[in-house]
Amino acid sequence: MIEFSATIAFGLIRRLATAGTDTPSLYLLISDAGAIPAIQADIAAEVQVQIGVGVRALAPVDVRFDDSQGAFAPDPDKPVTLITLDHWLPKLVTALDRNIVLLTRSGAVLLLASRKVAERILAEAPNLRNRLTDVVEILPDEAFGGPLLGAEQDLLRLARDRDRQMEAVLGAMLIESPARLGRELRQDLLRQFDHKRINDTHGRVPQLATVAGGMNELTCSGAEFADGGRLLFNIQLGESQRGWLVKRFRFHLHLPPSRSVKTVRIHLNPETWHDPMRIPRCHLHVGDSGAHIPFPIMNPRLILSLVCEYIEPDFGVG
Repeated sequence: MIEFSATIAFGLIRRLATAGTDTPSLYLLISDAGAIPAIQADIAAEVQVQIGVGVRALAPVDVRFDDSQGAFAPDPDKPVTLITLDHWLPKLVTALDRNIVLLTRSGAVLLLASRKVAERILAEAPNLRNRLTDVVEILPDEAFGGPLLGAEQDLLRLARDRDRQMEAVLGAMLIESPARLGRELRQDLLRQFDHKRINDTHGRVPQLATVAGGMNELTCSGAEFADGGRLLFNIQLGESQRGWLVKRFRFHLHLPPSRSVKTVRIHLNPETWHDPMRIPRCHLHVGDSGAHIPFPIMNPRLILSLVCEYIEPDFGVG
């Protein structure tokens, strides 16, 4: 069977929460048969904690398409549907394949299947296969880096809580428009020039462009500091129903050659699964270190001000 990327319930439900549970999506989750009960519990717990709703868990006998108000009628209290297929049921899979539009009308649908069943679904259900948002191998929480007991489990919980708080801040940080943010950043750079911290950028940066996936990207290819430092940054924004949201940014500060620290980098990674213990979604790199130091999520304008007024003048001095 083809190898698919692996995740745990935490990373999967974060994806659903970011996209919005009212957005139609269909995931095929591949698991060892013996791990299915633990994964069901992990998913239910993460949906409750991250989204604040319940899971509509359906056994095969509950999946019927003969009633428009039945199993797949939208339910705001349970917008995530989990269907478990731990053994091959050809009639059920045929019904799912024929009713793919009805299947996804309620929002997010998760098909949790054993490896053998998942392989047959991909081979014998073409409509379902073509509508899949993603296919992932899902592991129980205990498999994340080995058994998690005592202090290790507590530390992972704390790391998850930290990332959930970051996501909440990011989701609340609405941007009026990429063009407006670009104008404000150009004004901020001009103010730094007035204070003689950077050389004149002549209002040419950041530049706004549309990139892959319909994202808008603001790019500064280089702002020169008066003492020889240099700042590059790019910010990606995506449009949601509530407004524009920051999806990713990178601020790279190259300090003057005389400094003991040569670079400082601040990254907000795109929404992908990661090890929350090792790589916070928003983090700071100092010099060539591989350490990912948690960094608070804030408006890009505040980061620009912080870099220009505090980090660039002080890092690596003395």
